[in-house]
Amino acid sequence: MFTVLMFAYVYQVTSQIYIIVIAGLMGFFLIPSTSIMIMYGSQLVFPIDEGSSAGYLLAASQTFGFIVGIVSISFIDRSP
Repeated sequence: MFTVLMFAYVYQVTSQIYIIVIAGLMGFFLIPSTSIMIMYGSQLVFPIDEGSSAGYLLAASQTFGFIVGIVSISFIDRSP
């Protein structure tokens, strides 16, 4: 959702219909990439089973998202 809002802000999209369409298209094309990356990651770390590698990947992505959220909140608080 953050990407959609940034896209709408950069390109100055004002219509809510366009934002909904952009969000739908991004969700349609980005959701399958998660399973592809989990399968690719499990192939890279072959001796470890798929459940463990998927858990590590998802935990790392949640941690990274949390850090990005904290940093962006600090920037939002500084804006006038």
